[in-house]
Amino acid sequence: MGNNINKLKQLYTINDKETPIIYHYTTLEALINGLISLKGICLRATNCEYLNDISEIKEGLSQISEKIIFERLYPWFSKTCSISFSRVSDSLPMWNTYGNKGMGIALGFDTTIILETINELKNIPIATFPQISPNPLEYSLEARTYFPQLVKCIYNYKSRLLHDFFDKSIEIANAVYKGDINEDASVFISTILSIKNLCFEYEQEIRLIGCGLLPDIPNQFIAQPTTSFKYRCNNNMLIPYKEYIFPRNSLKELWIGPTQNKELSQKSIELFLHENNINSCQIRLSNLPYRNK
Repeated sequence: MGNNINKLKQLYTINDKETPIIYHYTTLEALINGLISLKGICLRATNCEYLNDISEIKEGLSQISEKIIFERLYPWFSKTCSISFSRVSDSLPMWNTYGNKGMGIALGFDTTIILETINELKNIPIATFPQISPNPLEYSLEARTYFPQLVKCIYNYKSRLLHDFFDKSIEIANAVYKGDINEDASVFISTILSIKNLCFEYEQEIRLIGCGLLPDIPNQFIAQPTTSFKYRCNNNMLIPYKEYIFPRNSLKELWIGPTQNKELSQKSIELFLHENNINSCQIRLSNLPYRNK
């Protein structure tokens, strides 16, 4: 299966030369209400069960023919969290869905800096991780497997390559369930969490995924050291999330959506960023001929 494993990696692996900037669509309210903190730039990693796509995780796990595998692995996969980015900087459907119907912003992050800071976590001893599970196997699985990873979403999951992989993945899935995490198992997990329904292909999503079990370390990439979730309210529901704080110099662009008074908005955003010591970020205005009334 070695050759297929390498081909699968290519499906979800980010090439920072091809995608130097990744974009996170959000609101102006988020910008002034905690997104920029004294530590850096704070983004929320939402628990995957509460993302917009109600088929998250299930879409990937359902490709495995054995139903018992789904039942065993779904509870663990449902603990994972995700921050969504996109390869597109000025997309009308993205503005409408995630950018407050064009009145929001899109933050452009340096892919290389994000990858470098994530990679620093791979050398952290397991013993420094918070142990929330009394089950040693479950703890080992959570601690060893899910350092954050940045992956491209896979929309064409009906391909022959993926079909053959899932057809032979029952043994790997059982190994994951037992906490035996080797390279094949790591690729299996990343593939499951990268699969997304084809109807969302316009998003061109890149996601940071992880279980959130991170130690409190003196590092430029800082995660909430607690094992508990934080919560926000949306559509009459509490949404659990983790916070990840990125270095200030990772923010390279800020796009202002296709709303009225873009030029005036640019002035106040520039002032806000300057007062918060964000000086390497270029402000860009949407080019879309769209007016939100």
